[in-house]
Amino acid sequence: MFRNLVAGDVVTVIVDSALGTGDFELDIDLIGEPCPSETLGLLDGTSGSIDEYTHSMSTSCGNVGETFGGAVSFFNAATFAWTSPMLPGTNGGCDIVYTGDFPASLSLTTGASCAGEELQCEAATVERGSMEYTATVSTGNIPPTDFTITLTQTAELLTPVYGSDFTLEFECFAT
Repeated sequence: MFRNLVAGDVVTVIVDSALGTGDFELDIDLIGEPCPSETLGLLDGTSGSIDEYTHSMSTSCGNVGETFGGAVSFFNAATFAWTSPMLPGTNGGCDIVYTGDFPASLSLTTGASCAGEELQCEAATVERGSMEYTATVSTGNIPPTDFTITLTQTAELLTPVYGSDFTLEFECFAT
């Protein structure tokens, strides 16, 4: 699992085994990729290929890698800084919608850095007979607030992958 930390963050790592004994190896590495990797405009969606991004952050609701021969290979993840708009009215918000060719998980994290608290996470689903995965996370009617949106490619055994293209759209409403 990947988590970005800032200086002074305290982390507890638990290593366990069936009998409480045995050797283990723990690697902690600095990630060279910026996180978030891009900043989105107020209501500007984005599209692209998940292959254009490296894995710089994980979501909590999906399988984010595969294990081969004891080594973990992480799937790609796109991270975006976004500030929610101030919407008129008393009831409103924004839905952030992933549509794509591959199974993914979509999360919304506090702040414009990858060190925030994950508020929502949704694994994408595909309609029967469709070749399109979708997932949605949402914000309520709040003052302009900074968030990080993470789209992580996921996979399960025998899950069809139709390509690597994705679209993120903002569907905002106010009454």
